[in-house]
Amino acid sequence: MNKLKIFGIFLILTVIVTGCSLGSGGGSSQQAKPVTLEFWGVFDSSDAYKDIIVAYQTARPNIKINYKKLHWGEYERELLEAWAEDRGPDMFLVHNDWIGKYQTKMSPMPAKLTVPVLITTGSSFSKKTKTEVKKITSPTPDQIKKFFVDVVYRDVVRDGQVWGLPLSVDTLALFYNQTILDSVGVVEVPKTWQEIVEAVKKVTRYDSEGNISRSAIAMGGANNILRSDDILTLLMMQNGTTMVDSGGSIAFDDRSIYDNKLYPGIRALEFYTDFAMPMKDVYTWNSQFSEATDAFLQGKLAMMFGFSYQLPYLKAQGPSLDLGIAPMVHINSDGTDSGGQSTNLADYWILSGSKKTENIDEVWDFITFSTMNSYKDKTGQNIYQAESYLNKTLKPPALRGLINKYREDPLVGPFAYQALSAKSWYQGKTPEHVESVFNQAIRDILSGSKDYKDAIKYAAKAISSTY
Repeated sequence: MNKLKIFGIFLILTVIVTGCSLGSGGGSSQQAKPVTLEFWGVFDSSDAYKDIIVAYQTARPNIKINYKKLHWGEYERELLEAWAEDRGPDMFLVHNDWIGKYQTKMSPMPAKLTVPVLITTGSSFSKKTKTEVKKITSPTPDQIKKFFVDVVYRDVVRDGQVWGLPLSVDTLALFYNQTILDSVGVVEVPKTWQEIVEAVKKVTRYDSEGNISRSAIAMGGANNILRSDDILTLLMMQNGTTMVDSGGSIAFDDRSIYDNKLYPGIRALEFYTDFAMPMKDVYTWNSQFSEATDAFLQGKLAMMFGFSYQLPYLKAQGPSLDLGIAPMVHINSDGTDSGGQSTNLADYWILSGSKKTENIDEVWDFITFSTMNSYKDKTGQNIYQAESYLNKTLKPPALRGLINKYREDPLVGPFAYQALSAKSWYQGKTPEHVESVFNQAIRDILSGSKDYKDAIKYAAKAISSTY
């Protein structure tokens, strides 16, 4: 890596408060106290962070970053056990839904950071380097709101403090098999839910025994559709459902704020489950069908909703798949939903500092460097440190300043622009319980054990009990 690229300035307005020289002039550099930061993550390989870590360690030669990837099924257990034994990481990744769950384990960003900074002066023939300890002002909540898409500010800023920052913000989009859609005359990829309904009738196929042999879209079920609870949640939000009211209580079972005669949560559950009801015109899914991702790769499924993190797997497992990616569908043809605004669902990971770390200044220095820092390349173009991560993982950006750069990308573009209208909702200290409850509501409808109103009321009550 060209070291001249590394010493970019922070986009935030850092203010030098004090500075005491540790260097000795000449051409040498006196090292500050060595610091090693343990960074734990999940899903991403070490290569995803390699360039960022190398750049940071070049600018902060006294600091070493060790990244450890943990298995998804063991991640939370490993974190909790490590902290209990005082051997946990200095910083770790936490899902945006988990902040309430892990806030007592997290350390918010200090207002000022004291960190040793490598300073290089002079020409290329007579360079001088020294390390100076500098106090720099951290980004304020208002600056977080300015630089990141809106959902980040709403999720990470609590009680006037910043609890973490992301490299990426993902959203649900529509994955489709172009070959299948072409074969049945679906000229344009559906943009609205009504167009999805119309496509179902053209795409769905049955075998001689009346079983579904080709599904139009993975909708209606719970067990064999990845993130089925997220699809239902987004339908609720688009339909005008208030997930949590102003008093902090679960409210997705209440009337619409736009029409007091309408229960949008109930309508959303009904619309979703209709796709798995044999007596409905939109019947195209059931519990006996293959898992959605497998069916899509096998050419038995024309469309499915997914996040950008699924792209590497789909490309690796289906190299010959005629894969297309389109923006998430909405209620209206102009891309808006109830209330006249576009609504998308956010899904992302936040890098945060551990409450038990002894190096919180260095931790947050690395977090802001990774997520917000930029430098000028040889052409004078502004390049963010986060871009190396985004390019390697095929994920959309979290920074507003990168949206236009990625929105034309054929793979990442649909996700990138949607981040501007992405939303999330506080799911309490047991977000996994919400997933379980929503999927149970779907199963209750399909089994006939509850009607729509009872299923939604029961779900609200069940979530409220642990909220």
